[in-house]
Amino acid sequence: MDLHTLIMVLLSAVASNLDNAGVGLSYGIRKVHIPWRALSFMTAVSFLSTVIGGALGDVITRFITPSMANLIGAAVIVAVGVFVVVQNLMKHKDAVEEATLVEALSQESGKPLRFLGLLELLIVAVAQAINDFAVGFYAGVSHIPILLIAFTVGFFCFWMFYGAIWLGRHVVADRLGDRAALMAGILLIAVGLFEAI
Repeated sequence: MDLHTLIMVLLSAVASNLDNAGVGLSYGIRKVHIPWRALSFMTAVSFLSTVIGGALGDVITRFITPSMANLIGAAVIVAVGVFVVVQNLMKHKDAVEEATLVEALSQESGKPLRFLGLLELLIVAVAQAINDFAVGFYAGVSHIPILLIAFTVGFFCFWMFYGAIWLGRHVVADRLGDRAALMAGILLIAVGLFEAI
């Protein structure tokens, strides 16, 4: 494996999980308790979504030219990045108001305000799966080792989410929480454009 491939694996894994960092910061700031089983479930979903996306991307490359495959992979990554940026810009104001209210209530009680529910866990996992599927698809069409990127994505999923929860809870980094999803989208766009060049 060359240095370019390793850099693309790491950038893709970090980019697909920066939104996890944003969500984790939000939960940490609001003192929402996330059980280890929930983190493990999200890690498994990330891994499997990446593998499925990679397998589909690999199959598609058998029917199109390598340059077209790279272009498609880059376009998918850029499209997901644009979607994340637009989504973040549209919901930014409401999220800040909600986080401020819940944080005030949580600080008043001094305890976790609530536990992560099953429905909320599934929504977060599905949103993460879409990002990871796109990263896997990109890996498949770019002939990046699928299991390598899947394990890397899963690793970053777990530790970026957990680390962000800890940071949000103990350091109260609400300013970073507002920008994490936006940074994720911009990084995904950059990865896609870099690959297209």
